[in-house]
Amino acid sequence: MRRLALNQSCFPGLSTARFLEAAAEAGADGVELRVVGSTERREDVAAATRACGLRVEAVNALMDWALADDPDARPAVEGLIKLAVDVESPVVVCVAPIRETRLPPRPQLEAAATDRLAALAGLAATAGVRLALETVGRSSTRPGAESGIRRLADALRIAEAAGDEVQLILDSYNIATAGESFAAIGHIPLARIALAQVADRDPSTWERALPGEGDLELEHFTHALAERGYEGAVSVELFPTEQPNDPTAFARRALTAARSLESPARRS
Repeated sequence: MRRLALNQSCFPGLSTARFLEAAAEAGADGVELRVVGSTERREDVAAATRACGLRVEAVNALMDWALADDPDARPAVEGLIKLAVDVESPVVVCVAPIRETRLPPRPQLEAAATDRLAALAGLAATAGVRLALETVGRSSTRPGAESGIRRLADALRIAEAAGDEVQLILDSYNIATAGESFAAIGHIPLARIALAQVADRDPSTWERALPGEGDLELEHFTHALAERGYEGAVSVELFPTEQPNDPTAFARRALTAARSLESPARRS
């Protein structure tokens, strides 16, 4: 069975130490750290992670890096890379450009994203860390914003042009809300897949929901991953607005929901 992980985004307002404690108590195999917007010191996050002992699948996330008029992303990515090294995470996630205002024409956008991603990937490579580009369908962090990289084929083209070590994040919610079939996963080279993230879609709000609590056929998502030969982690990623009353109970619920997507033949 694949490793099951939890993204820190599922626990808003919770300290990293308490998040890690809840994930460990619930039986997670790993975690994704989400430090964007956090006021915690990098040293404290790293210390809590080392003390917990859970595997860190990815560090989230670099945003607002891809467009020609975005600010210099090197300081932000250098901080994320340092944290990734400290917690022994192989990957830093780079989120596709999302804006409330009009995006530049596609050729211009893709050229800027490719050039910037290549430069940032070079910084990461010197530290033994890879960057992974995540497409965005319907943005969970900026509702109503437009995504500049929606489809997996576009993300793959940019990643391949940016360098051999640049990978992709396969997120069930982003794939579905971009209007793509999960069968598109079959066109992604296995070596380019850094991590799979899973979330359902609430049909009444179109917001993220736990697997099995929405209208997406997520068994097709995990089947497509299996057909591609992916054996890495599957991480639950939600963006609730409120902290769960019982973080450990919620973590168990999330992991149980993700585990239910595994076909009987693949369960161990």
